[in-house]
Amino acid sequence: MTGDDSADDVHNAEIIHRALSNLPYYMAIDEKIWAALLHTYLFDFVCEKRKDFLDETARDYQNKIYNSFFTYTKHGKRRGTFVNCVASLYWGAEMVYDPDNHDDPYGLLKEIAATGYPSTIIIFSSSRILGRRETCIGFLKAIRKLRLAQKWNIDRPAVVSGIKYLNLIAGLSMLDMRSEEDIENMTEKFYQGYFQN
Repeated sequence: MTGDDSADDVHNAEIIHRALSNLPYYMAIDEKIWAALLHTYLFDFVCEKRKDFLDETARDYQNKIYNSFFTYTKHGKRRGTFVNCVASLYWGAEMVYDPDNHDDPYGLLKEIAATGYPSTIIIFSSSRILGRRETCIGFLKAIRKLRLAQKWNIDRPAVVSGIKYLNLIAGLSMLDMRSEEDIENMTEKFYQGYFQN
């Protein structure tokens, strides 16, 4: 915890994912594993990370406590694990982990954190098509390329619009059959039109 939430989330997501990289999906989606970690090894970390929310006078205090120490599965297990403050770090890293990038396999975490890690992860969790690693990586590579070129400001509404576009494409074609490069090219073309209009 350095005070730079964006950098801290990227760093902590990588640490948690590396530590739990051999965890099978059926266990990673189970609330019990996260509750056990949150109430033992990671308790002090969560208390420090969420100290602003752990005040009884905070708005929506009860939900903030629940999202800090449990996975909120009322709206489904997948979304619940993306809402929890530690499980979301793991799942964000899992979504973008690129073993082919030997220099920085977690490099795309910075693109998620650029618009606020917790809220961007929630957006990603609501899109089933981004659950496929190639689609997610292709999408984020296009965003990184556009941000590095400093052509346009890819803010949260722009990210949401890009995801909506991919969802529309998925309704018309087999997006799961497309390569990472195809997704990246489609996303770049979308943003060219998006920002020119």
